[in-house]
Amino acid sequence: MKRTLCLVISLLLLVSGASVSAAAPSVPGIAVTIDGKKQSFSSAPVMKNGSVMVPFRNLFEALGATIQYDPATKTITATKDQTTVILQIGSKNAKIDGEDTVMAQTPFVEKGVTYVSARFVSESLGGMVEWDSVSRTVIVKTAKAVEGDLKKVIARSDVTPEQLKPLLNPQNSDYALLLALQYNRSNAIIDVIIAAGSASDFTLMNAISHRHKYAVEALLKLGVSPNATLLKDMPLLFSTENWKVSAFDAAGNSVKVDKPVDLEIVQLLLDYGAEKTPDILANAVKYSFFNHEVVLFLLESGFDPNAIVFQRVFVSGTNIQFYDLSLDDTIREKHGEHYVPILVTASEVASWNPDMVAMKNVAALVEHGADLSVLSQDLLDRLLYLAKWRELDELVQALQAAGAKAS
Repeated sequence: MKRTLCLVISLLLLVSGASVSAAAPSVPGIAVTIDGKKQSFSSAPVMKNGSVMVPFRNLFEALGATIQYDPATKTITATKDQTTVILQIGSKNAKIDGEDTVMAQTPFVEKGVTYVSARFVSESLGGMVEWDSVSRTVIVKTAKAVEGDLKKVIARSDVTPEQLKPLLNPQNSDYALLLALQYNRSNAIIDVIIAAGSASDFTLMNAISHRHKYAVEALLKLGVSPNATLLKDMPLLFSTENWKVSAFDAAGNSVKVDKPVDLEIVQLLLDYGAEKTPDILANAVKYSFFNHEVVLFLLESGFDPNAIVFQRVFVSGTNIQFYDLSLDDTIREKHGEHYVPILVTASEVASWNPDMVAMKNVAALVEHGADLSVLSQDLLDRLLYLAKWRELDELVQALQAAGAKAS
């Protein structure tokens, strides 16, 4: 009787267990969309430790990246635009543009397929990721789509830092800062963008050309160098030249805005260690339409009036050619390589176009100790004539003392 009862109970348990198993709901697969388009991968995405993992090649290529795989080291290198991502199968360590980072989930191989985190890959390339738990869908927005959203948000005059934060990442923060400068957004917006990773030579150049002193100082405080590596002397060069920048008016229309030199920004760069290289002063005296106060400010800040610089101004008869600092190779091809004192450059410019600014630049160099003996007799005589015409009495006396003769 006991054995019969045990058998009946066992049968009931088996039936009950079978019934429970049959009633368990099936788990739907995981879908991935990129900018609203559903993706079809070679192998289905899987969930591991809370992270959605997808076939690495399918995802990188769907995001527009090119891929290199080193089977010896099991290293994946993906490149898109200016971004390079390096990760290794079996390791959580990765690099984004040379910067070390740690992934939430380790890439792994299963049934011959290499899986990587959908979130890590998408965000490392400047995109954004959301997880829809109801439909079990990974929703990816590419960097281009996110930038479109950024522009819409920053274009709003009432945008707040809280509204902007979710859209920011290190890959799009430079673009976001440029937009904030173009729309003339508040310092609070500037702060949240810089905190998201916008701290580079590129952003410093944009802040300088838009004459945004607050942004310039914030970037310098974070350690962005006032001696940019993109092109020698660029921060000081940008700060000592007048600019016309692209911006947006209150109606959102693209406009060109004049940005004259702001000497407070020049001083900021010097305070944070910008090198007083002779090319900056030579560039300032090169163009007679420059604000004379810039030349005077540089001289009073300790720039050497007797420095020797690469020749970038060439006078031939009634013709004159000016070259920017970025065209030195072109100069070498056309004119050879020559070095001249800054005073020679300033004097040739004044001799060719003797407006008051050009002549006052020569006078300022001489007043701050420039050696007139480097000038030819013809140039001395020409300057004396012009100085008398412009009634620059102190310059007249200095030229006469240096041997200039009235014609």
